Amino acid sequence: VAYYVEGGQQSFTDHGVIGISAGIDKTKLSQVITAIVQELVLLKTELVPQAELDKSRDYILSMLRMGLETSDEIGGFYGAQCILGQKIKTPEDITREFQKVTATDVRAIAQKLFVATNTSIALVGPFISSDLDTEILRTL
Repeated sequence: VAYYVEGGQQSFTDHGVIGISAGIDKTKLSQVITAIVQELVLLKTELVPQAELDKSRDYILSMLRMGLETSDEIGGFYGAQCILGQKIKTPEDITREFQKVTATDVRAIAQKLFVATNTSIALVGPFISSDLDTEILRTL
């Protein structure tokens, strides 16, 4: 259905962004958006299986550690926290915090974040407005 689907987040001092990107055949637009919205609804209504939570946590923490392999990266890691006025956390502090996250925590934050009023969509490519059924976004 899609060539790829990926998600990510970016935090700023006063707000943040959660984004989901997909490379698709334009004839599959409604099918892909429906599938993405259904997955977000599942995050809001069901508990993430422990195995999936563990795998996600391991991935995020391994990316954190791999991202701190050089002195430049370490400086950026601590410098960004300092510049943003945050309490300085070590990778070990962050690891301890991630180890505390439960499936119930994930569901609770999904219920706050994945709502229609927080959601927007952008299409890049040869689409026309009639290609998109925005009603599916209201199901969040």
